[in-house]
Amino acid sequence: MNESTKVTAEIREKNSEIYDETSGLVWNLAVYEGAHGGWEFINLGGVAVAETIARRACLSPGKQIAELCAGQGAICRYLAGGFGVSVVGVEWNGKQVRKARERLAKAPDELSRLVRIVEADCTTWIAPHPMDLVYSVDAMMLLPDVRETLRRSFENVKPGCPLMVATIGAGAAATNQIRDFAWDVDGMLSLYDIPQYEFLFEEAGFQNVAVEDLTHLAIQASEKIEDALRKHRDTIVSSEGEAVYRGWIDVGRVYLDAFRQNKLAYLLVSGQRSGCLKVNDNFATSEKALLRDST
Repeated sequence: MNESTKVTAEIREKNSEIYDETSGLVWNLAVYEGAHGGWEFINLGGVAVAETIARRACLSPGKQIAELCAGQGAICRYLAGGFGVSVVGVEWNGKQVRKARERLAKAPDELSRLVRIVEADCTTWIAPHPMDLVYSVDAMMLLPDVRETLRRSFENVKPGCPLMVATIGAGAAATNQIRDFAWDVDGMLSLYDIPQYEFLFEEAGFQNVAVEDLTHLAIQASEKIEDALRKHRDTIVSSEGEAVYRGWIDVGRVYLDAFRQNKLAYLLVSGQRSGCLKVNDNFATSEKALLRDST
C-alpha cells in the first residue's frame, strides 16, 4: 500500500468514525436546532452560505448543479426548494447517502424530483453533463486530494460557470498544534490558506478566482452551538453522559478560540471556468509539500 492509499484509507476511517452517525440527540439539539434553525446542516455556514452561493451563481429554475460531499443532502434540498434548480448530491459515505435518500423520500414530490443523491468519490465522479454550478460546503478540508477534486470539478462545470467552495482553512496564525488537533478530532487534512487556494484554483484552470473570509459566520455558529449545549446540558448528560457533553464543549471551545485568534479561517473560494483546462508544470507538487510549506 503506497503512502497516498494509506492516507486515503485513514481519512475514510476518520470520516466513518465522525460522520456515520449525525442524527443523534446532541447533533439535533446543538447543531441543527441550536445553530441552523432545524436544518440538518453539517457545516458552519448554514443558510447564510447557501444563500450566498445561490445569489452569486444566479440560480434559477432549470439550472443544473452539483454538490460535492453532500452529506444528508440538506443544502441540496434547500437550494432545490428555494430556487427550483436540479441538484445532484455526491457523497462517498454510504450511511450518509442512505440518510439523505430517506429524508428525500419524505420530501414533497416536486422536491424529490429535483434532487438526486449518488454514492461516489468526488475526486473521480464524472457529471452526466456539464453543470451550471459545482459547489461544496465544509468538505474540502477533509479530502486527501484537493488538487484532483478541483481538476475534476473544472471538467464537470460548464464553460463560463463557477465552482464555489466553502471550507475551513488555515488562518494567518495557524500552528502545527491546531493542525494536529483538527486532524485528530475531525480528520481535517487539507487546511490551506487564502494564497494557497488562489494558487490551487488557478492551477486547475479557473479564472476570476476570489476568496472571501467568512470567519465571522464560523464564530457565530460556534457560539450558538456552545450556547445550545449549555442550555440542554441536563438533557444531554442524562441521555449521553457527562463525558460526551464535556467532549462537545471542550472541542467546540478549541475551534471557537482558533477562529477568534485567526489560527483557523472560514473561507468561500470561487472561480470560473473559461476555456480549456490549463496545464501547470507545478501540478506534480504533492499535497503534503504544499501543507508543509505553509507552516
